[in-house]
Amino acid sequence: MSTNRTLTLHTLPVELIYCILDNLDDLTIILSLRNVCVQLNTIIDIYPRYQTLITLNLSNKNISAQGAKYLADALQSNMTLTTLNLAHNRVDAIGTQHLALVLRNNNSMLTMLDLDWNYLGDEGIRYLASQTENNTYTKIPIFENIMGILRFSGRCYNTENTTKTFGVRNALTTLNLRGNNISAIGAKYLAQAIQNNTTLTTLNLDINSIGDEGVQHLALALQNNTTLTTLSLQINNIRAEGAHYLAIALQCNQTLTTLNLQNNCILEEGARYLINALRSNNSIQHRIMSTMTNSSNPATDVCSICLGALVQPNMDLFTTACQHQFHFVCLAKSVEAQNHECPLCRTRLDSLSSIIHTPVQIAPIPIQVPAQAAAPVASSSSSSSTAPGLWFTLKRSLNNAYSWMSKSSSSNSTEDLVNEAVVRALSGRIQAARQRAANGTTELELITATTTLEFGGQVSTQASNIYGMVTLKSPSLLPITASEKELNELRVPIDLVCIVDISGSMQGEKITLLKKTLDYIIDQMGPLDRLAMVSFDTAACNRSNGLNMMTHAKQQTLHNAVAQSIHAGGGTYIGSGLEMGIQILTSRRTKNPVGAMLLLTDGQDNQHHDYSQLMQTLPDGVVCHTFGYGLGHRAALLSQLAEQGHGGTFTFIDQVDAIALAFATALGTLFTCVAQNLSVKLEFDSSYAVTHSHSIYRHEPVQLPSSQVTFKLNDLNSEENRNLVFQLNVPALVEQSNNNDIIGHVSLEYTDAINRRQIQTPAVPFLLTRPAQLAPDSPLLVVSYAVDLQRNRAETSRVLKEAVNEPNYERARELLNTQLAKIRTSVSAQDPLCQQLIRDLEYHYTNPSQFATTMTNMYMQHGQERYTYSTATTMSANCYMTSGQERFRTLAARYK
Repeated sequence: MSTNRTLTLHTLPVELIYCILDNLDDLTIILSLRNVCVQLNTIIDIYPRYQTLITLNLSNKNISAQGAKYLADALQSNMTLTTLNLAHNRVDAIGTQHLALVLRNNNSMLTMLDLDWNYLGDEGIRYLASQTENNTYTKIPIFENIMGILRFSGRCYNTENTTKTFGVRNALTTLNLRGNNISAIGAKYLAQAIQNNTTLTTLNLDINSIGDEGVQHLALALQNNTTLTTLSLQINNIRAEGAHYLAIALQCNQTLTTLNLQNNCILEEGARYLINALRSNNSIQHRIMSTMTNSSNPATDVCSICLGALVQPNMDLFTTACQHQFHFVCLAKSVEAQNHECPLCRTRLDSLSSIIHTPVQIAPIPIQVPAQAAAPVASSSSSSSTAPGLWFTLKRSLNNAYSWMSKSSSSNSTEDLVNEAVVRALSGRIQAARQRAANGTTELELITATTTLEFGGQVSTQASNIYGMVTLKSPSLLPITASEKELNELRVPIDLVCIVDISGSMQGEKITLLKKTLDYIIDQMGPLDRLAMVSFDTAACNRSNGLNMMTHAKQQTLHNAVAQSIHAGGGTYIGSGLEMGIQILTSRRTKNPVGAMLLLTDGQDNQHHDYSQLMQTLPDGVVCHTFGYGLGHRAALLSQLAEQGHGGTFTFIDQVDAIALAFATALGTLFTCVAQNLSVKLEFDSSYAVTHSHSIYRHEPVQLPSSQVTFKLNDLNSEENRNLVFQLNVPALVEQSNNNDIIGHVSLEYTDAINRRQIQTPAVPFLLTRPAQLAPDSPLLVVSYAVDLQRNRAETSRVLKEAVNEPNYERARELLNTQLAKIRTSVSAQDPLCQQLIRDLEYHYTNPSQFATTMTNMYMQHGQERYTYSTATTMSANCYMTSGQERFRTLAARYK
């Protein structure tokens, strides 16, 4: 009689298990198979590929805290890994606590740890740097244990004070903590850890908020550190005071060779501190990289209006009576726009104003300046006799500033037609990839809607008004296991029109970088994408001759057009570029699933225009994103164009080399669209009513209160969240509740951007308990942390918009201070988002124009909950960045 034998892991031949492992990736083996059982761990430990695993790249895998725990458990006994990349994984402080277990492994060979763009915060940094209890050894800081950072010098101590040689074979040399919401507190933890470190050579703290106080802690540590060679502190709100601390440290430190302070606000004062330090420190000479902005020094080499280099070929300079220098083109445009004061010190520019606003004869070029204007100009100089050729220079400058020559608009446009069959096939491939991620099920992950009310219950006999919220969460476009090739190929095709300002103020470095940015955009287009390029000064020019399918040949053609045809000169008329771009999109015979316009300008129209009617002609499904470079543009106009452009974004670009990053962020948004035309329908019982909306999205009916409200959103991209905050009238009940806590529902309808199908999600209930009585300390009366957090965000966006529209700067500051006080006393005050909002709102701007443009950028970011490029003084919107945006920002770096 035969006996059936059951095969298990304990009875399977090792060779067969090896064959199974050969068909699995490293992530699956480490996170799914490790620690299943002792037998499988033993087999994996001797599996050849696992034994030789030295690099583990888990970037953009949405690991989060729970995944970090699995990873830490799996790597506890690993003795081969040298490089671990956990960039952009939403790992928070709890996840960091789990990862600390890996760093505590005495046999670890880890030399490079990348935690770029996670949510560590100060608490997570504390876990990395604080002491850790061990059953065998006394408290040894993690940095001391694994990174070889403090005091033990290769030896450790047990609980009975006996010593033995410590078996560390290697130690961490590179640590990337960029974009982790680290403040001065976290910098202090790091400083304590690296003070006597003997192994760490590279530390990246870019895009955090350590400020001058945090720099002070790091500077003190650098005075003792003898191994760190590279320290990057880009975009950390560091000012002259922080530069002073670093300068003191550099007089002692002889090992640091690279210090990156780009995109901070150290100004000339901070630069002088650093330069003096270099005189006594040859090791770091010529390696300090810094950006000095917002200077009021008359000797500055930057035009404070456009932020471009002051000395440029064919760019005339103008020195005001207060001895500040600007590009004449920039200053003339500012005065033409009725700004009659020096942008730096507010001294009146009456002499220049009288010249520019005096009627001139244009016949057609050069401009003939009336003789009666000569006297006022001479008075603005120290002496007319000391300015030979002044009128020749002035006439040439006016000619450059207002050379409104007629140009060929090249409005004739062709169109490469969309191949609908190929687009459908691509849609099928994306669907198949998503289904594989869903374990082969036909039900793909949908956008989810959740409901939250400010309180869990309200007394049934009393009426009240409480806050409520609907949270939308979109899935990833592709699974986390998608390859780089799949990320490049499997995305929704787009129709994109780039509209760029090439007026005279774009001369020099700006036009050069703009060309590189256009080259970057061209290279990111796939063969199914279509691209059109429109340039404008006072007239528009169709540089691409319509929408071009981005085949390799067409890409090369557009590259040539950028190199040969994009040149700066002339005045500014934004409407000419807008009109041509909209015309290209409205005349399409075929359409890709996603359409967009990107508008970049560094100035403002030579005459005032209202584009509201023009923007109403923008086709449905097309979003307009606007970019304002420098302080010469009208942020109010560009933000209005974005809002009228179907909920587009506005970005303030304060640095020349940030143009590529700003456009890359927008591409990362467009290329990851998962849903369009969203309708979020709230339906409450007839006695309940929505009384106020605290979201920027339009709603029907417009007039509230109403028991049924539908919010309209244009699009939602991969990994994005939207929190629709509102106020709800809760009535007193005549009759006792029948124990049914459901007071309403929310449902969602949208168009799937992948397959163009209409999706309707199941209704989700709003729950509110209505007992006859509630004790004051009842859990049902505890304010919802999530609602309070989103209320802070939404109210901050509203207050910022009010402040921007407030002409009195002191009154605008009062508005912000009032909001700061509300956030500080709120339930969610200690949340990382609230803490960063507080830091951003506390920053004081000396330049009203910079205040207005920066706050405009910020209120749109928090109103839309969508990341766009941020200046060094506003970091709170970093939490909205998606992996798609980060990926394209990384690709853009090579085009600088």
